[in-house]
Amino acid sequence: MKFWIKSGLVLFLAGIVAFPVAAKSAKSRKAAPAVPKLSSFRIDDVYPDSIKYQIVSDLLDKTLRQKAFKRTRFGVQIQDEFGNPVYSLNSNFKLKPASTLKIVTTAVALEKLGPDFRYKTVLSTDGELENGVLDGNLILHGTADPQLSGYFDGEVISITSSWVDQIQKMGITRITGSVFLDNSYYADENGNVKTKFVTVAMFDQAAKSQLTQTTINKKGKEVKRKIRLRRSSSRKLVQVNMNQYLANLLTSELYTRNLISTKEAETDFELPKDLHLSALVVHESEPLSEIITRTNKKSDNFYADQLVRTLGFEFLGTGNMDAGIRVIEAFLRFHMNINESEYELADGSGLSHDNQISAKALTRILSYMTTSTPNRDYFYNSLSIPTVDGTLANRIHHPLAENMRGKTGSISGVVSLTGYISSNSGKNLVFSIMCNGGSSRRLKSLEDEICKLLLNL
Repeated sequence: MKFWIKSGLVLFLAGIVAFPVAAKSAKSRKAAPAVPKLSSFRIDDVYPDSIKYQIVSDLLDKTLRQKAFKRTRFGVQIQDEFGNPVYSLNSNFKLKPASTLKIVTTAVALEKLGPDFRYKTVLSTDGELENGVLDGNLILHGTADPQLSGYFDGEVISITSSWVDQIQKMGITRITGSVFLDNSYYADENGNVKTKFVTVAMFDQAAKSQLTQTTINKKGKEVKRKIRLRRSSSRKLVQVNMNQYLANLLTSELYTRNLISTKEAETDFELPKDLHLSALVVHESEPLSEIITRTNKKSDNFYADQLVRTLGFEFLGTGNMDAGIRVIEAFLRFHMNINESEYELADGSGLSHDNQISAKALTRILSYMTTSTPNRDYFYNSLSIPTVDGTLANRIHHPLAENMRGKTGSISGVVSLTGYISSNSGKNLVFSIMCNGGSSRRLKSLEDEICKLLLNL
């Protein structure tokens, strides 16, 4: 067996690569596994980097061109910290990234907003307090805070409960009006507000009301139907109405404590511009550094899309997806020098099959986040550690697994993995592997083997 160098030199593996000690029988060679055990290869440290990289390149090139992967379109870019290429295959091609797109979203959010950015959600009133009675209404001003915008965290219940505690400590014993939800955060340039979105969540995290959708049947009547994916899947498509869940939880808590006479918040109204409001409660979220950690480690689609909407609101004045995408695209072009021909963005989570980006663009973002920003550690620590946490907790079992940080991606027909690796010899590598088409299980095994090979380098 041999590897060819560009100059035409033939290198025999003896002395360069050590195979497992156990000899294989002729029968076992014929029944070779679809995914070669790349982790079995060792490259001698005496060789210069250029030779090591060529050996890895030849090995990967031969592996990815096997018949087992004939249905897969690959986009791969692997390089060291100095930008020297280790291996590249179709790295300029735009492919579907799945959730590896979250590194784009979180990197730009971190750079534009800063690690200490916090959402501020305000509960105000248009009334006056006299003898324990608040004569007026409560107005909840919604934001894109992912923990409060109708997602499925149990903490939301305790947070709304603490808000009512604060209200009672002010001496308020009764409120004459209702709770109104101000969702103008999501208004577009024309004043239109779209607050209903669909995301993917674990079934046991979703409230029952979020697992149904209301449709109109042929007779014109409203019918509630369950929202679900495959019957065998634990993940469900869930309808999220931004901040409605939060407002209803708050109203329910106020009603339970006999502070208010209505059970649900009012949403279909227009807030007068000249209305005088006084803040009662101001809630601050966790810092952005914590939010992007959840986004990347748990691959939280809702959090990622909310970050896009946040960028839209903070920099273009409208918290919708299109505005946020424009902010991201501008940062990619003018700060990271990534040409607009290298990507097409439809969301921030990677759920949409309309998303496309090149492997080279993803590695350029990763390199930028280690060389061109003081936010390096926040970003690096937000990624999953193999065998330890996040979506890589059960993958890439290797003695040096903790020398890697990565972001996985998986939607129908797409498997991807991108991140950082510190190899056995101290090489700091950046990589992106995108696989469109083929067996997801086989492709994940392939990604794991490639990472193990790089860890051995």
